[in-house]
Amino acid sequence: MHFGFPSDRWEKKVKEYVALMNYWYEVPHWDYDRENLCFIEISDSREHDDHGNIVEEPRPGSVIGIID
Repeated sequence: MHFGFPSDRWEKKVKEYVALMNYWYEVPHWDYDRENLCFIEISDSREHDDHGNIVEEPRPGSVIGIID
């Protein structure tokens, strides 16, 4: 789908989806790899519920890279 949209619209959609995917994380957990055109995990943050309770841990080895 990347090649079917103008680049500015694609970037806007990517940012919208990354924001939605990170909604349940206190620290951003997802980003988009623009070179490989795929979503990636960027932290070892855990998903939380709407009360701030940790509800999920990432699978061991599933985090590709961590951004400081």
